[in-house]
Amino acid sequence: MTRKILFEHEGRRAILEEAPAPEIELQEVVKRDPELLPIEDFGMAGPLLVIGRETPLPSGAVDLAGLSRAGDLLLVEFKIGPANPDFRHATSQLLDYGSDLWGMSVEDLERTVALPYFHGRLCPEGSPGHRAGSLEEAARRAWPDASDDDLAACWDRLAGALRSGAFHYVVAAQRFTEPALRTISYLEETSRASFYAVELVRFTGPAGTATEARTVYRPEARAARGAQRIDEEAFLGRIEDPGFRSSLERVLDAPRHLGYRVEWGLRSGAIKVPTPDHPDPLSVGWVSYDSRGNWGRLRNLTLGYLPSSLGIRPSAKEPVDRYLEALSAIPGARPVEASGDTPRGYEFDRATLPPNETAVVSCLAQLAHDLQAPG
Repeated sequence: MTRKILFEHEGRRAILEEAPAPEIELQEVVKRDPELLPIEDFGMAGPLLVIGRETPLPSGAVDLAGLSRAGDLLLVEFKIGPANPDFRHATSQLLDYGSDLWGMSVEDLERTVALPYFHGRLCPEGSPGHRAGSLEEAARRAWPDASDDDLAACWDRLAGALRSGAFHYVVAAQRFTEPALRTISYLEETSRASFYAVELVRFTGPAGTATEARTVYRPEARAARGAQRIDEEAFLGRIEDPGFRSSLERVLDAPRHLGYRVEWGLRSGAIKVPTPDHPDPLSVGWVSYDSRGNWGRLRNLTLGYLPSSLGIRPSAKEPVDRYLEALSAIPGARPVEASGDTPRGYEFDRATLPPNETAVVSCLAQLAHDLQAPG
């Protein structure tokens, strides 16, 4: 039976009827207007930040890549025909693209996928990514009300997905057969990744045309499969070196009476301090497991700042400059590898933190004092 929708605009009413349309034409509509993708049906927070379109990877060009506000990475492939071979091709392509991205860091994804798209001809003017210099810049445009904590959690979740390959694969087509939907269900149930099927429907009538993207398959119980935030006890419990664990515990605890707090994500924590000119506290340190796959390549204890966060807190600039200068004087302080809007600062590991624990705490205490009485 033909489906119909009622179209109303400025007092005018019209009936639009479902009508076949060329697959390529429907694809272009969604690529131009990715907000049509019903990510809320997927249990994700929007709006979707598009980070790639027809972006070349070793296995081919991914039709659409997007990021949810929570850090979920979506890969979208459009099926170009009604036959099962077309469906199998789209599904296998998605898995190939996932294997290309698996094991990347957030910085790798930014360099190989996001930045080429942001500065390419397919990124429309006025979109959050247009001419953006980093994922962070595009994200702040897409979600202007997101706090530093929100974005830190986003990058944390994205880094975890890249490590584990837990991506969200979306097959979009004008129609799905029952065998195709069963295959998607099978892949969903037997994989750590998530799979979705979205039908693209064209309606036409005297008043014009309309396109709907309708979810016809999504995973069950998304919340039950979501990753949980870690807490301080769990984080410290996974550090094997007892001397490093004890020093880190004392460093996290000592400045709390000065107004500092530690906020935890999926695999790491951010050390934050209030500033007089912004409602959100400023991140001046991070604790992460010793892994190269972490956001910003942060490992162990990193003390420093994020350029975009400091830029909106002018009163903190001089105190933070003095903070970094003091950190640089601590024996064994290792400068972090900074690029784009990743943290600037110094890393302390199991060899360098225990003998310098008092000096590290003194730097944090002096920073808190300087922020309360700048100058």
